Amino acid sequence: MYGASMDLPQTLDNLERLGTCIVSDALESLGLPGGFARLPICQVERPVAGQAVTLQLTHIKESSQTSEVHLGSTAIMQSNENTILVVENGMRSEAACWGGLLTRAAKQAGVRGVLVGGSVRDVDEIEALRMPIMAQGATPKTARGRYTELSTNVQIKMSSVNIDPNDLILIDQNGVSVIPLNSAQAVVASACALAEIENGFARELDEGGNAADVLNHRYETMLKAST
Repeated sequence: MYGASMDLPQTLDNLERLGTCIVSDALESLGLPGGFARLPICQVERPVAGQAVTLQLTHIKESSQTSEVHLGSTAIMQSNENTILVVENGMRSEAACWGGLLTRAAKQAGVRGVLVGGSVRDVDEIEALRMPIMAQGATPKTARGRYTELSTNVQIKMSSVNIDPNDLILIDQNGVSVIPLNSAQAVVASACALAEIENGFARELDEGGNAADVLNHRYETMLKAST
């Protein structure tokens, strides 16, 4: 699922330590999309990173096919302890496309978090299960008879950002960063360099440095310094 030269657990740990802000800067320094803003439902206590298993849903009225499996079950079966499930449902709010039972199954599979481009339900149950989740909204209405599963592990788009299966997803209180798998090592290296620069700025400010002297020009050019 990932390059032989990349230590996936260590890469995920590094991303969680860095957070979306500095990773977003690193992505932009490499000419990649910097991610997108947090969705309204955000039960993420600390940064969580994982490898994407994607799920594409649609309204049953917009599909010529009806899935014979429960929404999300195939994706969960393809997940493991390094997975973030990414559910794309066109940011629909008519009904929930994720809920408590799916969360229980995902937790049993070891899933690290869930990103939902649509609405969820059973929010209290999800919170009690301590599953990190970010979603467009919440509603008590069921997906039954409304949504159908199109495919699992295909390229999807969320908030204008393409997400491929096995891309790395980082979620925290600031939003979402999507790291293409083949760019992961370069992104982490750039983010670490940027973090070192920002830490230097912070030390200078903590020691009484003047904001203008510390940040003027240097902050605007720091992305170039990391590449």
